[in-house]
Amino acid sequence: MLRVRNYNLTSSLIDEEISILNLADVHSDIPNLIDAINYAIIIKVDAITIAGDLFDSADNSHNEEVVKVLKRVKDIPIYISIGNHDLVSFTGVGLFSKATEIKDLKYFESLNEEDNIHVFFSNDDVFSFKSIEFISFTPDYKWYSDYNESTDEFKRIFNEYLKNNLPSSKFRIMLMHSCNGLIENNILPYSIDGINLVLSGHNHAGVMPDFLQKMSKKHRGLIGPYNKFFMTSCYGYWTKEKTSVILNNGLTKMGESHGGNFIRKTINKTLKSDVDVISFSKGDEHSLKLVSKSVHK
Repeated sequence: MLRVRNYNLTSSLIDEEISILNLADVHSDIPNLIDAINYAIIIKVDAITIAGDLFDSADNSHNEEVVKVLKRVKDIPIYISIGNHDLVSFTGVGLFSKATEIKDLKYFESLNEEDNIHVFFSNDDVFSFKSIEFISFTPDYKWYSDYNESTDEFKRIFNEYLKNNLPSSKFRIMLMHSCNGLIENNILPYSIDGINLVLSGHNHAGVMPDFLQKMSKKHRGLIGPYNKFFMTSCYGYWTKEKTSVILNNGLTKMGESHGGNFIRKTINKTLKSDVDVISFSKGDEHSLKLVSKSVHK
């Protein structure tokens, strides 16, 4: 069962109407991935974006099947960025898990063999699609592990990246798995020149039920990444001038590495899987609006 958030985005840089299905945090969950792909086909989107953590770990037993599911999609371009779980193996689960970085990208390399699947192996990669350019920002894993997603460290490395971010006449979409260094106290503090939309995930909506999300003024979660309790900005969307950010609530709320079977299955059955459908059209001003939420069975 998918919960679908439908957004409308207008910009003077958009030349024709385009629709994208965006998801994040698949965590090697085959049934949820199949549901999302089938929905994308049903509603005939123009492209699919996956904003990190396609795999629950670099050596998860379901990874080969994930690759097979995506390779069956032939007529829709797919753009994939790399998240923190994609780069590690785990010992233990949940609060007691330990992640070890392993730079084995063989599953991504296999996906990248397909003409319609584009993986961001580098922050320099640019993929053009109609009037849109897709780019990505993936920090080194140590930003997650050593710096605990420090906002100050993010600004340093992101500003270094932006120095080499060449201007473009096209509408630019950036896949950024974690926007925790970008959103401060539930605010997007500045517009980013040359980046019009950031698509992110990582926070799994703080494992917060939808009815409680509506009550939280700062979009607090129950538990965020790296066991951060009641952190702000766990879900939502933000706009500052000509830059918008959409934080996906997560296709899978808990992967195998997050907790034991009973807790994981209970939470995944209780909280719906989330995808975003973004409709782009030409407009005089940059504007992002959430127009509806629905459930697809």
